[in-house]
Amino acid sequence: MAYFIERLDRLNQRFLQEAVAVLVISFHRDLVFLNRTDEQLIKAIAPTFKREQVYVAIENDKVIGLAVYSTSTSYSQVLSLRHAIRSFGMWKGYLCWISMNRKPIRLADDQCYIEDVATHPEHRRKGVAHALMNVLMQDVNNMEYVLEVVDTNDAAISVYTDLGFYKYHAVKENKHVQKTLGYSERQYMKRAT
Repeated sequence: MAYFIERLDRLNQRFLQEAVAVLVISFHRDLVFLNRTDEQLIKAIAPTFKREQVYVAIENDKVIGLAVYSTSTSYSQVLSLRHAIRSFGMWKGYLCWISMNRKPIRLADDQCYIEDVATHPEHRRKGVAHALMNVLMQDVNNMEYVLEVVDTNDAAISVYTDLGFYKYHAVKENKHVQKTLGYSERQYMKRAT
């Protein structure tokens, strides 16, 4: 089946919910600390997205993938402390607010940070992530693109390498993270246009 890619702000609200669902399914392991159901996570996360900074792949009128970006002047998600605490409770909400409101790297004016790339599990290995990244980089015409990926995500690393990204930095994780989440380092990759 053929899919097409569109910026989320050009679509109706239903597609936002579906896009966040793909994100939650794809990053469930990272979100499990919030101790919520997928439906609760979708409800809490959806209002935080700036839809004009989200690209989605659509097949048969369903979102099958997304790519999200930030720049030095515009983050892809805006989460208020009040919304975070209301959604996740005092302690977890505060931790979520802190983690979402800080970026792992400082962006220059000519950089685009690829926040999230996710494909629904039923549609992986079909070129969806590759196509999303190509459209995003064509539309967001910055001079340099940067992203973060964990060392165990071989499929993502392969896509990014195919697109011309290379590893320029890595940060080792502590033993607790390694044991809990299963990866030992975060890799930072970049691509100049």
